[in-house]
Amino acid sequence: MWLTWRVLAQDGSWPLPRLAEKRNVYWEGSSQRTLNGAALNAGDEWLPTTVPMQSAAAPAAHRVDFADGRSVLARPSTLAELPPPSGALQLAVVLDRSYSMQENAALVETAFERLRRLGNLGASIDVYLSASQYRGETPTMDALNGLDTDAIFYYGGQDAGELLSQFAALRAGRGYDALLVLTDSSGYELGASKATVPQLDLPVWMVHLGGMVPLGYDDATLEAIQASGIASLLE
Repeated sequence: MWLTWRVLAQDGSWPLPRLAEKRNVYWEGSSQRTLNGAALNAGDEWLPTTVPMQSAAAPAAHRVDFADGRSVLARPSTLAELPPPSGALQLAVVLDRSYSMQENAALVETAFERLRRLGNLGASIDVYLSASQYRGETPTMDALNGLDTDAIFYYGGQDAGELLSQFAALRAGRGYDALLVLTDSSGYELGASKATVPQLDLPVWMVHLGGMVPLGYDDATLEAIQASGIASLLE
């Protein structure tokens, strides 16, 4: 079996496929792996995370044409070329406070700092703090400007479906242009969500901090994300 891997260059290197689980992937001490004709030493890993580029790749526009006649054009641009957000922008941010997110605490603060910049431009941003059943407290909501990020404590475990369910219950009819869910890659291992996952009326962005995405979502959560027209993001 031959597999073809196509990916965009990143930081002068090519990201390689990640081995999610060692099932039906076989190698032993005598197995040999090569990269461009040279022996590849990846140790106990299937492949290295990245391989360096042999020649520079210039950013280029990409176009995708769909069967219904619509086309999507992705054009490289700098931050200076991006239009400023509307002052009427309203965002909801759900923070996964599971214990595993402690490793990404610095990335959470970086994400909040980016959101504060939007707030300085006039955007309205509410932060929903999730709560595992083991915390002994309920989820809460606060405006980003009033949130004490130094007091955030990570404990318990939650899956993506429960995060969406808690947001819907606490939202109380508030209108938003989009929902950002700051989480990691561990939720899938908790199994199917025990929560009733809602179908939301706004774009849902699952932002996976730490450079890893989960192996998947339970069916109800995946349907909720797909219905919003948005996919997962890697941060």
